[in-house]
Amino acid sequence: MKNCYLLLILLCQFSYAQQIDPALFAHPPASAGIRCWWWWLNGNVTKESITLDLEAMKAKGLSGACIVDAGGQDQRDNGNVPEGPMFGSPAWVALFQHAVHEAHRLGLELSMNIQSGWNLGAPDVTPQESTKHITWSDTILAGNSTIQVQLATPPRRVGFYRDIAVLAFPWRDTAGIHPLKDLHKKAAFEEAGFSAADTRYLLKNDVTGNANARHGEVRDISRYMDHNGHLKWKAPAGKWVVMRFGYTNNGAHISTASGKWQGLVIDYMNATHFDRYWNSHVKPLLDSIGDDAGTTLRYLQTDSWELGGINWTENFRKEFQTRRGYDLLPYLPVVAGKIIDSPDSSNQFLNDFRKTIGDLVADYHYKVFKEHAAKYGMGTGPECSGPHVGFFDGLKNYGHSDIMMSEFWSPSAHRPDPDSRFFVKQAASAAHIYNKKLVGAEAFTTIGKHWNDVIWRDMKSSFDHEVCAGLNLVFLHTFTSSPASMGEPGQEYFAGTHFNRHITWWPFAEAFFNYMARVQYMMQQGRFVADVVYYYGDHVPNIARNKESDPAHVLPYNDYDVINEEQLMKLELKNGMLELPGGMRYKKLVVPSDYKLSDAVQQKVNSLQTNTTLTPDFIGKNINWIHHQQENVDYYFVSNTADTAVKLDVSFRIAGRQPECWDPVRGEVRQISTFRQQEGRTVIPLTFAPYGSYFVVFRKPVSGDGKTGTNNFVFIPLDTLRNPWQVQFRNMPVKTFTRLESWTNNQDSAVKYYSGAATYQQSFDWNGKTTDSLYLDLGKIEDVGIAKINLNGTDLGIVWTPPFRVPVSLKKGKNDLQITVINSWRNRLVGDRGLTDAQRVTHTNIFIRPEWNLLPSGLLGPVQIGRLAEQ
Repeated sequence: MKNCYLLLILLCQFSYAQQIDPALFAHPPASAGIRCWWWWLNGNVTKESITLDLEAMKAKGLSGACIVDAGGQDQRDNGNVPEGPMFGSPAWVALFQHAVHEAHRLGLELSMNIQSGWNLGAPDVTPQESTKHITWSDTILAGNSTIQVQLATPPRRVGFYRDIAVLAFPWRDTAGIHPLKDLHKKAAFEEAGFSAADTRYLLKNDVTGNANARHGEVRDISRYMDHNGHLKWKAPAGKWVVMRFGYTNNGAHISTASGKWQGLVIDYMNATHFDRYWNSHVKPLLDSIGDDAGTTLRYLQTDSWELGGINWTENFRKEFQTRRGYDLLPYLPVVAGKIIDSPDSSNQFLNDFRKTIGDLVADYHYKVFKEHAAKYGMGTGPECSGPHVGFFDGLKNYGHSDIMMSEFWSPSAHRPDPDSRFFVKQAASAAHIYNKKLVGAEAFTTIGKHWNDVIWRDMKSSFDHEVCAGLNLVFLHTFTSSPASMGEPGQEYFAGTHFNRHITWWPFAEAFFNYMARVQYMMQQGRFVADVVYYYGDHVPNIARNKESDPAHVLPYNDYDVINEEQLMKLELKNGMLELPGGMRYKKLVVPSDYKLSDAVQQKVNSLQTNTTLTPDFIGKNINWIHHQQENVDYYFVSNTADTAVKLDVSFRIAGRQPECWDPVRGEVRQISTFRQQEGRTVIPLTFAPYGSYFVVFRKPVSGDGKTGTNNFVFIPLDTLRNPWQVQFRNMPVKTFTRLESWTNNQDSAVKYYSGAATYQQSFDWNGKTTDSLYLDLGKIEDVGIAKINLNGTDLGIVWTPPFRVPVSLKKGKNDLQITVINSWRNRLVGDRGLTDAQRVTHTNIFIRPEWNLLPSGLLGPVQIGRLAEQ
């Protein structure tokens, strides 16, 4: 029954028949809602906090949450929090069952990280089951006699060592023998880079010189060593290098786990060890929730690869022989820095060695994970493909996922640059080439920032950027569960942007969340349009980088996907287009110019040549974009990459259809009146607010051009509200502001250090025309940049991105206006710095750093009434 349910879900996922609908755009279905990483910090959650969290998520339109039991509360000078039940213990299972029951009641969809922390492991993982490194000892012996010698045991970790083989080869003078460069990375002893680094340099060899031995000279003398390491071997004449190879633990431990869930990491190249972990730690949890496994609990996940290098497992030699077609044993000394045959041959062996590691990680970890989950009617969404550069093919790993899970970061000093923040393009390409719907991301991660993110500047701009790379399902990082006993703002993880019911602006959070849901609704429909598919090679490690890396050299006018060897071999040339079995179509294949293709790939590439000349899909300076198509409907998400307003002409490769503007901030749809058609394109003058964005949709036939105009509507002030404002802060008498200024300038320390909501109220007279299309513009809002407006008893909604402006209907004479502004926790935390716990208003484990300053806060204005005029 569960498998039938999963099949139904998958059939629904890939149905593109339902046209995008303005009504659903305005009020997206639950399936389009964002989700969150629901952090059970150090296991310190209660049934009460679980229920309150889930009810808060439901109220704000989230579609679900991923339970992530993890630690990390005390990193970077932050304080500890109480230790809760250990992951998988009876007390933890009771909390888990309660969470599933409550999610079922509320109609929320859950995922679960299948351990505490990341780097998959458990306290009961034995060294034999753990991640492994090759280790060795060597000695030089004189031959022409029977040698009896105790071979040194190679270096070991955690007291664990097992033999692989004893090899011998004739000794040669090492003059003229030079080791390969970057050997530790080439032999997979350490991660090959960070932030999705390009690793093609590992393929290359610029070392020349002699060899330690030819592969035919390397002898396997393992049978002459007993189990105690004593060698008895009748050695031929001459001097011999004898190398004892074995394997030990690689030094990796579970990262960032709660409490006592500490231990070794399981071997990612061995299905037997994954099976044992599953049967011991995952299966009992799923069995404990009955039919909710596969229905309420829909996905399982693991977090990113941060376990360093791995280069051995028990059956590695056999797997290498099967996959690469030759025995690795004569080349094993290369891993230890020897040269076998030649530097080029040794380097090629290491390329094959790493590729085998990548194959085993995909086939015996992520594929097995998917198969286990499928038995419960569940999907998987592991962060299996970087950005830490582990030894895998990122796209191939994604081929075993149901949610293509990636990550992106909000700007911070820790990761200020796009190359270290944005990673979704690879996940989106994987979804397209493997015909999967959901492109997820751990969203808005930061390190070092706490409660000082500006929604429109830091969050919206980051989200929009990754939407243009293909994102369609946000997992907020992070929503930390915080019991009432932890106070306000409560316990928090050391990293991530803080999103939970304890943040000050949670009462208004639905405005931003609805924006993302509208965008996700559109991005989960239709099919991505890419003119080019770029083959990124068959080497390991291999991780596609961010969209701007543009390996196909087609930006900014055309878009692309990245494809791996596995899916490249499925491409077919049909009617001048390159087509995958799932339906993705491309006009052109690009391969790297400096890359040696395998014979099979070269033959395939030759069969896929087209003579297509690309025409620009989109033209718009400094505007990021993505194009989707749904039957006879085309739509583009277009996003201003600047923090200032811009006005420009944008051009689309569409003709004969009426352009429409679908505004995801307000959920409104309107026809674009001014446009022109020329040479098979539609050119539209558009104005973008700072980091502004729209969908431009082409649905209905049209002939000719639109009306003459600019589509540039400028706010013309008619009146500035200068009366004193009555401002109500929480738990204070009403304050009178004769002018608008930051709360931090106030002489009253309660206002100066205030965090939370404050309502500005004033009455003003309007003597102008009441029939005019009027707007209320709030000017500047600090620090979060969010406010709610009420005029004459009518709720006009929440503003959270420039321009902070809403349409209004004024009465002749007196009008009553209320504006509620919320700032972040930062100022109250600064005010509490240095106070005793008893004196503090706030309570949190996050360290209030000495360099934190007060942030300008409140309604700064000017607040004006005006109209829009086309200019």
